[in-house]
Amino acid sequence: MYRTCGCQITCSGPDCAGHPASPRMSVMRPNVLSRLKTLPTSRLGFREIRVRMQPMRDGVVKKNALKGLLAIGMAAFLFGAAGALAKMLFTADISPVDLTAIRAIVACALFAVFLMITSRQTLRLTRDALPLLLASGIAFTAVNVSFYLAISKINVAAAITLEYTAPLFVLVLSVLLHKRSLSWRDVSTVGIAIIGCFLLTGTSTAVFSLSSGALWGLFCGFSFGVANMIGNACSARGITPANVTFYSFLVSAFIWLPALPFLSVWQIKADLETLSLIGFIAVVATIIPYWLLMYGLRHVDALPATIVGMLDQVIAKLFAFILIGETLTGGHMAGIALILLAIMFLTRSQGEEP
Repeated sequence: MYRTCGCQITCSGPDCAGHPASPRMSVMRPNVLSRLKTLPTSRLGFREIRVRMQPMRDGVVKKNALKGLLAIGMAAFLFGAAGALAKMLFTADISPVDLTAIRAIVACALFAVFLMITSRQTLRLTRDALPLLLASGIAFTAVNVSFYLAISKINVAAAITLEYTAPLFVLVLSVLLHKRSLSWRDVSTVGIAIIGCFLLTGTSTAVFSLSSGALWGLFCGFSFGVANMIGNACSARGITPANVTFYSFLVSAFIWLPALPFLSVWQIKADLETLSLIGFIAVVATIIPYWLLMYGLRHVDALPATIVGMLDQVIAKLFAFILIGETLTGGHMAGIALILLAIMFLTRSQGEEP
């Protein structure tokens, strides 16, 4: 809001100190405010420009957030499909550890060839980006290694449930690092999602023990949460999803290569069906979903990303029911419903809050 003061125009709004509002404003110039609304942008102050542009910015932020959630949901779908296909491979005498090592190495090699053909500049590495990309690769590998260490000690269902304590770790770390304030909505959404995962996996009381398997499972959840937070940090530094994806695979491949002599990958039967499934998992269930996850983390915070990521267990269970004939109990259905409920709350809050 403006008032006349001699030959100058000065601000009389509440944010402008030292210029008290003129009592003559409403008497002598009753139509000043209405005329200001029609002034071109170039004659308005910065505050008025920001106010007018705010609805447009809010709309863009909401649209990007929903795009990010959709990308993460698609990634979860592909990860879940990979889980069901992996079970088919395990029946072909390929262990989970062997498959993880092969997946990381093959995905890195195929993605490198793809980028060299289509976008070589993506392979360029800046000194500032190196620490984050290295951390991303280590976190990516830590998730897989700790998960398989967990299932070597406790059952798979308990390990999966502990892996999906990731939203809880993200919430705690975000509050401690002052990246978000603690709210009952966040706490309740995380709680509903974790309970849903507990029911979906049919977890036993093994998750409540302090065994080494449970501790490895919790470390897996911590690593998964940190990996998502690193994805947010990479986005803030302007590192592209393709760059993060490739160098995460590269670091993971370098970690797995020295372990190959101690694994049984050389004993895998190299028939067409097995190689086709491995290739499918490396591309459709590793490269593409990980890129989608990194793209989603450009627009969505790590907390909602980890909750939406629980969809992969929903998809894996449904695919296993359809493809392998696994049973689907009432508890499983209740778990699916709770996870979907948490995601629905999350999607609504993302749409309401820019």
